[in-house]
Amino acid sequence: MLSDLISGLRKKRERFKEVEEDNKISRVIEEKKKSSNERELERFLEEARQKRITQQLKQFRTRRDLENRKTTVFNGKNMFKGQKTMLQQKNIFKDNRQLFSTQGGMFFK
Repeated sequence: MLSDLISGLRKKRERFKEVEEDNKISRVIEEKKKSSNERELERFLEEARQKRITQQLKQFRTRRDLENRKTTVFNGKNMFKGQKTMLQQKNIFKDNRQLFSTQGGMFFK
């Protein structure tokens, strides 16, 4: 039973490869039939199509990001709301130059 399943998968893979090779050969033949100008024109058209696609994707992504920013994920309590005293305390590191002095300070010796 397991061997039948494995052989079926192998056959499917082989058929897929054959079809893929046939498509590749037909694409090469079609490219050979075209002139260099036609190939260049198709390349430019494809580049323009890709630019349009990237611009549309950019618009959709920015629209989605704006929609995501409008909704707040966190609806919890603001931890700083009642802490004015903590936020208005003096900064002990602001004017303390002893910590950074060269005479046996905390960081430099």
